[in-house]
Amino acid sequence: MLRATYHREMQRLQDELVMLSSMAAHALRHSMTALKRHDRALAELLVVRDRDINARRYQIERDCLVLIATQQPVACDLRFLAGVLEIAGELERIGDYAKGVGRIVLRLPPGAPTVPIHEIPQMCDKVLSMLERAQHAYLTQDAGAARAIPAEDDAVDTLYNTFNTRMLDWMRNTPTRRRSRARRCSARSSS
Repeated sequence: MLRATYHREMQRLQDELVMLSSMAAHALRHSMTALKRHDRALAELLVVRDRDINARRYQIERDCLVLIATQQPVACDLRFLAGVLEIAGELERIGDYAKGVGRIVLRLPPGAPTVPIHEIPQMCDKVLSMLERAQHAYLTQDAGAARAIPAEDDAVDTLYNTFNTRMLDWMRNTPTRRRSRARRCSARSSS
């Protein structure tokens, strides 16, 4: 492979990674919309589009491995490709989380009570901001900006823990499905 072709392939990989990042962010945004609105059509779309995210991730990985095997990159090129492999996996995982939210929405019965999810959109906004800034740091090769992002993960963890506590309280104070089912069954048997 000529050097110019090699550099075009490296640039194409970077472009593909940016596209995967956009797809993951888009899926995450849509998962929040589906959850807030109990939008089953959007939830189904999330599940279907996750296949596209997975396919792009695996294509990126294959392309990286072909470059490593055929071009034997060294130093910064090898670090770049190792980073692409790692980042692609993490972006695909974000897509999996969005798909998981979609599946939850699909399991919600019609008229399900609204769950107190105040922290989830806040977590989503923080994560999307972190993802956008990580993408920018990656593209501009700004190591300082990249190092600052993981510190914000504590804020996401705090929101998650608050949400967990709120959910446990909500579940304790909301009649369980079993009780509702038992009432329906006893009403049927008495008639």
